Amino acid sequence: MRFAFLTMGTRGDTQPYVALASELVLRGHQAVIASSEDLAELVRKAGVESVPYSGLRMRELFDSPHGKAFLARGQFMRFLQWSSTEQARHERAVLDGVVQATERAEVIVSHPLLEVGARTLAQWRKVPLIRTQLAPVIPTRAFPSPLLNLGRIRWGALRHWTHRLARTVFWRAARPAHLSACRKLGLEPAPRNPHVLLEEEQVPCAHLVSPTLLPRPSDWAPHHVTTGHCELPGAVRARIGEGSIEPALDRWLQSGTPPIYFGFGSLPVLEPLTFIRAVRDVLEVLGLRGLIVSGWSDLQALADDERLFITSSVNHDAVLPRCQAAVHHGGLGTTTATLAAGLPTLVCSVLLDQPFWGGRVEELGAGAWMPFQRFSVARLGEALEQILSEPVKARARELGARMREERGLQNTADFMEQHAGVARPEATSGECSLPVSRTTHAGKD
Repeated sequence: MRFAFLTMGTRGDTQPYVALASELVLRGHQAVIASSEDLAELVRKAGVESVPYSGLRMRELFDSPHGKAFLARGQFMRFLQWSSTEQARHERAVLDGVVQATERAEVIVSHPLLEVGARTLAQWRKVPLIRTQLAPVIPTRAFPSPLLNLGRIRWGALRHWTHRLARTVFWRAARPAHLSACRKLGLEPAPRNPHVLLEEEQVPCAHLVSPTLLPRPSDWAPHHVTTGHCELPGAVRARIGEGSIEPALDRWLQSGTPPIYFGFGSLPVLEPLTFIRAVRDVLEVLGLRGLIVSGWSDLQALADDERLFITSSVNHDAVLPRCQAAVHHGGLGTTTATLAAGLPTLVCSVLLDQPFWGGRVEELGAGAWMPFQRFSVARLGEALEQILSEPVKARARELGARMREERGLQNTADFMEQHAGVARPEATSGECSLPVSRTTHAGKD
């Protein structure tokens, strides 16, 4: 069976599909991943066929002066408007990429940001579509939309409405590209919001989220299944050059107490020098050390000292167990990684679903959350003292032990095979093998 994965976004948006495609290849299938040009190398190194969107480089988008400013200030709607305009310049490259990736596909797997286009392509190619979600955006009464950051809402009906509102907002942003693609492919455009049509058509959807981090809402339709988080296996990490710890970091970790992990992934730090000084001041007062993983932020030029170590990326599986707590932006992948490592976690969220995951960490008793815009020396110090308390550390260890027992990657690959029509002995109709969760997370009116 040949699977075509249509992705969009940063490394955190793409990495779960690299893991999933690698697992399917290991099971004897073929897989191809369409992605932005700057992530194509990651895909190829992992041993998966790559189709890049020529000229579209997500890091340049996020690292531009406008992108940095909007993200650092949490101005999501302005960032969405601006980035939509910027990405429209690459509309043809994206369309060419997804058309090429699906040429011989027998199944199309969609990233959340491309599910409208994937539905169109699946109809055009006359092949099955399997959806995936990296955030709980399907309407539910259990909690409000994580994409709108509206705070706590008491009433279930109003929570449900926020999801429908978000769906409308995103469809309006995607509609011009949808109409353009339909014209170029000679297809009729969707008569109304395709996100609604996908629900009416009951297109199977795998939610790539740990059921420990977020149990499945009880009011979701049966075609929505929480399969679990898809982490890169050790063998794939080794192929992409992240299978070991760099010697200098290894020596530094051995030279003192376990550090606090600071990671902000693909989201930029607007004033890196101010940020580093604030972190160092807090660590000095508390007698702690800090490992700063800069991701796409330009922190490499800042000098390390005995209390700080700065690097661009690390192998989470190898490094996080050697830390004592974590501070990061609250992306799903990093949140899952730090909690699975048993680390009490402080989320400093920037936008989109990050406040939602920060809230979940707090609700679970495994850490704390604050908007990055409120970051200060005093607040960081107070938050670190809070998450390093014994009750929080014990709760984080408990959750970590549960999450390490999950089989997210295997469950998701099973789900893909089941809905692609591949017979497996352990599969049953409409369900994944245990321990996939359908645990309820119902809201109260």
